Amino acid sequence: MDDVMTKTAKQICHSSSMNFLDLSLRVKIAITHYRCDRCKSQPLYHLDLECLNRPKCGLCGLRVKIGGRSKYSKIRKELAISISRWKRDEVL
Repeated sequence: MDDVMTKTAKQICHSSSMNFLDLSLRVKIAITHYRCDRCKSQPLYHLDLECLNRPKCGLCGLRVKIGGRSKYSKIRKELAISISRWKRDEVL
């Protein structure tokens, strides 16, 4: 699953005219992880995206925020949506 997330992140960054490989480790984690108050930092593939406005943590069910005003929040949200589509297609 990490390979799929990294590959998708590279494609999304490339479409945003950024090079994923040139980003620092801190920025890569900011793009590929979300922060839950209870579970701390978790990869985006644990996210439950039944409702896009306020997604839930897939481990504890607490509501989390993936968007925001940061420079990389749009990329994080696109990545979360594409991962959830990939997980849904994999189940079907």
